[in-house]
Amino acid sequence: MARNEFEREVGELLRAIYPIAERLDDAAFNRAGQRQVRQKPWDYYGATIDGKFWAAEVKRVKSPRFPLENLKPHQRAGLIVAASVGLALVFINWRTDRKAGIAIMVPFDTYYQVEQAAMANNRKSLKPKDFDSSWQLERVTGGWKVPDSLFAWVTACG
Repeated sequence: MARNEFEREVGELLRAIYPIAERLDDAAFNRAGQRQVRQKPWDYYGATIDGKFWAAEVKRVKSPRFPLENLKPHQRAGLIVAASVGLALVFINWRTDRKAGIAIMVPFDTYYQVEQAAMANNRKSLKPKDFDSSWQLERVTGGWKVPDSLFAWVTACG
């Protein structure tokens, strides 16, 4: 997906939290529409002040539901690897009617548990209420803020 407002806002949030926070560029396409480079495993990556690795995938939907298919197989694989060596985060923003909507930041393990529960009930999408409200980001002017209750956890990389 092309870079969006939420992705930019999350980038600013990550750069405010971590000393190293870099964005991976989107895959390039040639004139024939074929990829020139491999698909990226996540949107952002970096390290904490203690050198712990983290990676984050950022998703936005203009709908009250997040389709499970929006997290692609190569992104899932990248998050699994990142979680095995550090912290893998998934950010989802349900943004509707030009409003900021609801945004969450969850570890990939938590996302996976919620996703599996939805699939067990034959659901193909997730709603904000599927996640514990403690994972919700706080809206601030021009962006998002990690709630105080999660700040120590996120800076220590889980």
